[in-house]
Amino acid sequence: MFVRIHHELLFVHVAAYSKSFTAASREVWELIDESGLEVIQEDDITAAVIRAACLGLSAALAAVIGLSAFPHTGHSWVSFTFICFCLGYVTCALALQTLNSAIMSIYVCFAEHPASLRVNFPIVHHRFARIAEFSESPGMPSPAMLSPGL
Repeated sequence: MFVRIHHELLFVHVAAYSKSFTAASREVWELIDESGLEVIQEDDITAAVIRAACLGLSAALAAVIGLSAFPHTGHSWVSFTFICFCLGYVTCALALQTLNSAIMSIYVCFAEHPASLRVNFPIVHHRFARIAEFSESPGMPSPAMLSPGL
C-alpha cells in the first residue's frame, strides 16, 4: 500500500494539476494500470545513470581539488576532499534532477495523452507502445530481455 501511495509519478500529477496527494495517487495508479506504464518504468535506468554520473563527476572533482589542496591543507586533506565530494554530489544531483523530472513528465504524457505524444514524438510513442504491449500479454519475455531494436 505504501508504494501505491508514494509513487514518483505522483508528484508530476500533483504539480501539473494541483490536486490533493491522495486524489492524485488514486488517479496515477489508474493511469499506470490502464496504460501499461508500469512495465516501461520498471525498465527505466535513468535514475541509476544519473546517480552514476553524479558519483563519477563528484569523485573526479574531489580528486582534482583534493590533490591540488594537499600541499596547503596538511593532514586535513582527507576531510577537505570528502567535503568537496559531498558538495559536488549534491550540486550534480540537483542539476540532473530536472532531467529525471522531464522523463517522468513524458511518462505521464504517454499515460494521459498518448495521441499528443504520437504526433509530437512518434518514435518515443512507438517504443513506449511496444513495451506496454508486453504488460498485456502474459508469458511474453520482459522488454529488458529483448534486443535493443524495438
